[in-house]
Amino acid sequence: MAQLALNKFQTETLEVTTANQTAYTAPTGYTSIVLYAHVANVTTSAATFTMTHVRSSTATEIVKDASVPPSDAYIPLEGKLVLET
Repeated sequence: MAQLALNKFQTETLEVTTANQTAYTAPTGYTSIVLYAHVANVTTSAATFTMTHVRSSTATEIVKDASVPPSDAYIPLEGKLVLET
């Protein structure tokens, strides 16, 4: 089995839509730390979003229905979020 690098930093980017999306999944056998999350609204009207952590079948809302003004941003996670396999 190939070893994953420790202390590997990466940026995940995705366009938010009305469908649920997965931004990141911790690799099997590893614990990951999300250091920061940032949501930008590049449209001309206000938008809302919900950020949820899902483990097995348990969903925990981190932010629910947060409003982001047009041409502005929202930081739903300023601290660390530890993700286990």
